[in-house]
Amino acid sequence: MLLYGCVCVAFSFVLFEGHAQDALQEGTKEKPISLEEIKNTFVNTLNELETQKAQRAQQLDAQLQAKLQSVLNEWIESAKQSKERELNKLTHNTWKNALMLISPMPYDYYLRSYEYAIAAADIIKKDSPLASYGASAQVIEKLCIERYHSDAVSSLEPYLHTVSTSIKLQLTYDGDTFIIKEIEYGQSSIGQGW
Repeated sequence: MLLYGCVCVAFSFVLFEGHAQDALQEGTKEKPISLEEIKNTFVNTLNELETQKAQRAQQLDAQLQAKLQSVLNEWIESAKQSKERELNKLTHNTWKNALMLISPMPYDYYLRSYEYAIAAADIIKKDSPLASYGASAQVIEKLCIERYHSDAVSSLEPYLHTVSTSIKLQLTYDGDTFIIKEIEYGQSSIGQGW
């Protein structure tokens, strides 16, 4: 697009120069266009082209950010629906990838609540002709669980835990929307209390 603009400006320059020479040769009373005016016109046209290019880039960035946010929100809603089915049901988990901050480990527990938050979302410009944009995002999953215990306990406090997991999503852009290509669950950290 910039090349097209430069060609147009160069063509205008040639026309202006030809017009000035024609006016001198014909002896008309038209004032010839000076080189300074041609230079100013050229510079102004280049500045306008750069401004338009910057505005289009900002609009594209805003559109891509909105589309990425929409896809991430849809994924979070889907994850929430999955967790909703687990609420207040006895669950068994071996926590294969967990950083144990508590003892004993809550293998049998009830999921009492959950939260999801987008920690980071970045759009990446790619050199690939198939997918010119991609994205990566990090979502934090926070589960509030209650470790299984007898009904006779006097305090629930030692049985309440928070499980935090970082989830990385890799996305590609197909020209219309972002598509999740990879989901990687990081190490969970299990802490005391909610």
